[in-house]
Amino acid sequence: MVRVRQHGFTLEIFVSNPIAPDRPEREGNQMGLANIRGRLALIYDLEAKVETRMHRERFELTMTLPVERRS
Repeated sequence: MVRVRQHGFTLEIFVSNPIAPDRPEREGNQMGLANIRGRLALIYDLEAKVETRMHRERFELTMTLPVERRS
């Protein structure tokens, strides 16, 4: 599931994927998430954030980005 919504001057992107019941025991190295966080920090400094969690057999990611005000 993917959900995108705007709250004022903030854009929220939410992604939720099921976790495979027979997934390997080893955890990933989180390199992809680290790269995303690094790129967002370069572009948006502290205004963007990425949060992840495991919830009810699903991996969930919420990314929050600033939105420019249009005149």
